[in-house]
Amino acid sequence: MTGHKKDALSVCGSIYRWNAPHAIGYLYNPTRDGREVAEGMYCDRVREIDPTQWDWFYSKAGTFYDLRKPQSFKTLMNKFERGGMYARV
Repeated sequence: MTGHKKDALSVCGSIYRWNAPHAIGYLYNPTRDGREVAEGMYCDRVREIDPTQWDWFYSKAGTFYDLRKPQSFKTLMNKFERGGMYARV
């Protein structure tokens, strides 16, 4: 694992133990060089997942989704629709 993904893991660590026990994941944008997280936030609701604002989503299940890629975004949304992830709308 490289760059921003490694940094995202160090930033959010275990989202259950930190100050976001109800988070469904972590939304973030990497720096231009892709080495670090430039900005990010814990995500509590599916409607916060906005590919026009965020580039990446790290799910509490431990999977990274590239929100800039339509197929990746669609896969993520399908998991929420099928109830495969615990989320509030």
